[in-house]
Amino acid sequence: AMLNKGELHLTKLSELEDPFEGVHPPKVRATMTKLMQRGSPIQLESELMRATTYVSCWCMQPHESEALWRIYGGSSGVAVRTRYSRLANVLPSNTPYGSVFMGQIQYLNPETADTPMWNALSLPMWKRHFFQHEQECRVVVWGAARKGHNTRLGNAQEWPSSMTIPIRVRGVIEDVVTSPLAPKWFHDCVKAVVDKFEPGLSISCSGML
Repeated sequence: AMLNKGELHLTKLSELEDPFEGVHPPKVRATMTKLMQRGSPIQLESELMRATTYVSCWCMQPHESEALWRIYGGSSGVAVRTRYSRLANVLPSNTPYGSVFMGQIQYLNPETADTPMWNALSLPMWKRHFFQHEQECRVVVWGAARKGHNTRLGNAQEWPSSMTIPIRVRGVIEDVVTSPLAPKWFHDCVKAVVDKFEPGLSISCSGML
């Protein structure tokens, strides 16, 4: 789909499995609650962030990860490899759903994490240290940065579960790697698709096994 349409797929933050995505760490949340003398605005801010933010998740490790293949790839997975600078250079600055950002995830202990208190963009850019094996960077489309914090939660929850943004694929993707768990026929099918849309793009089987 990326090669065919020249688009990058993003998923709404609230659709991800980790319920702590886009939520203030407990220590920061407690401090903000005391300062504001009530808890509801903080909860509302987190829910609004989760309902109006979209992400595309990438791994920044220079080598393959057995854990990531097993968790996200299985027997029918592919890895699309590029460089941080190449991807960043082809991202649009704005979309109909909000402004576009890119950055590396911070992995923090949720019991002691002290993220910026009033910087809402920090919310989708931190994860609990249990996920550190992912070594993730993210493309983020932040709805609040475009539509303003006056966006009502009721309306925001009606936003689609995913979205796409246009990118120039040629010259950005370095190569495509098929899962070490994939059968040969799957690799052959992926190669046929890649050759159709982007002749000359390198495609190989994982060298992990």
